[in-house]
Amino acid sequence: MKPENLLIVADSERDANMLYAVRLFISDPFIHLRIGGENHVILSDLEIDRAKKLARHCHVHSLSQHQQRCAKDGKKPASPAKIIQQFLRGHKIRKVLVPANFPHGLARELRRLHVRVKVKKGALFPERELKSAD
Repeated sequence: MKPENLLIVADSERDANMLYAVRLFISDPFIHLRIGGENHVILSDLEIDRAKKLARHCHVHSLSQHQQRCAKDGKKPASPAKIIQQFLRGHKIRKVLVPANFPHGLARELRRLHVRVKVKKGALFPERELKSAD
């Protein structure tokens, strides 16, 4: 069975799904994508070194680099939706599953950019229901 492509945009201090996905406390919202079973995070430059050390299971990407690539006029940073859309396009993906608490405005903007956003029914990570040694 093909793994689902997931998108979470939240901070990991208050969002249990984000904390489970990255296993790292970050107080500001950031982007997490699970594509083809691989975890990707797009973070502010202040968090990159720590994430590379502590979240080795994730591919860590620079938010500022993605903003520069996506900016049309070179002056105004790209929106989170545009960054997500460009990242997904680079992986040839048009549809993502999101948790029920996903920001509505961001979902609307992603849909406007032709990204299909679907709320995942049930638990985002069913394996979280059973505790493990980790």
